[in-house]
Amino acid sequence: MFYVYLFHSVTDEGFYIGFSTDQKRRLLEHKRGASLATRFRGSLEIDLL
Repeated sequence: MFYVYLFHSVTDEGFYIGFSTDQKRRLLEHKRGASLATRFRGSLEIDLL
């Protein structure tokens, strides 16, 4: 099963939509800055999960 999530960047007011089969692992990767797609966006808030 895939999980779809939407992040809102507090820094640049942008949005990022992602999906993963392992939701907890992927969210931790984003928080640690391990994802190139969201690393530069600063603080992220989950808008939809």
